[in-house]
Amino acid sequence: MRRTLRNLAFIGVLIAPLSVLAQTWQDYNYAAAGFSVQFPAAPAASTGTYRTAAGVSAPSSIWSATHEGVTYAITVADFRGTSVTEQTAVNDALASVRANGEIKVDTNERIDRVFGHVLSVANKDESRSTMAIFWVDGRLYVLNGQALAPDAASRSARTLRFEQTLTFVDAQGAAPRRPDDGLPGGRGGAGGRGGPPGGPGRGPPPQSAFDDCKGKKAGDAVKHKIPEGTIVDATCFQTPGGLAARPNMPPGGRGGPPAS
Repeated sequence: MRRTLRNLAFIGVLIAPLSVLAQTWQDYNYAAAGFSVQFPAAPAASTGTYRTAAGVSAPSSIWSATHEGVTYAITVADFRGTSVTEQTAVNDALASVRANGEIKVDTNERIDRVFGHVLSVANKDESRSTMAIFWVDGRLYVLNGQALAPDAASRSARTLRFEQTLTFVDAQGAAPRRPDDGLPGGRGGAGGRGGPPGGPGRGPPPQSAFDDCKGKKAGDAVKHKIPEGTIVDATCFQTPGGLAARPNMPPGGRGGPPAS
């Protein structure tokens, strides 16, 4: 299974050696819930009720694990059959995050052809979170990798790794092949991004992306020329190879709801 390339790191995230991070991580595929993700320890599953600010309820499933000072959790709320829209659900989830901490970075992110939000959050309890909020076919996905205090910063690389392993699957637990996929048997056409460096189908940003961020710092806004020849707004992110520009909105795609 491949996931589109995302060379993404947030401001203040300490990047630990990937060989260390990879020692205990395993894939967990939940076809019925439509996703696959890696945990460093076996997650516990539970069910509950997810409620929006407007009082709309939806059944939810939660998978979570705590390992070496980090809590890993993903909640899937099923709004199929309700009147709740993608924008309402995602904006409501963002408001809930803001109520519990300060969003340091909010970027539009893509997993295959699905767009959503990836967040870096400083929580009120001095923990730090890397979060992902996506809407797929009437279901809201909220992933939270939370590095607990004290020394939350030293564990933040693991929360980033957790977020980067999220991918969406079909009812058979496989990533559906699309006609324009650029990788045989997998996903990730031109301009795609995703997953932790070193995995299958991964690759570095183009040299022009590094050139655009020379003399810049993580989080700086720059202009970047994409392969199609269009100049777009981009943001400098720390990658294993150095600072590189990443378009704020992949060309031709549908962005997630605007951050407020």
